[in-house]
Amino acid sequence: MRIDRDRLMNASAEQVGRLAIALADLVQDQPAEVRVLGTAAFFRVFMDRLGIPPQDAMTAVDNILAEAERLGVRQFAALREYLKTDF
Repeated sequence: MRIDRDRLMNASAEQVGRLAIALADLVQDQPAEVRVLGTAAFFRVFMDRLGIPPQDAMTAVDNILAEAERLGVRQFAALREYLKTDF
């Protein structure tokens, strides 16, 4: 699988936010320590598989979060609230 770096850096904040909420929903019933390490392990192994330095993905996420706030994309605000109440 190849990732288009331009598309990575310009992904839809709404789509990314929806997937983040879905992932939170998927792991919510696991103990907190397992959620932390399980999601971190997935991220690390997936980035290794794609050949993307993890810091590049985190930079892209930082950009998406800033864009979402600037444009009023609600998914990340919803995710933050979800994590406060259901986690």
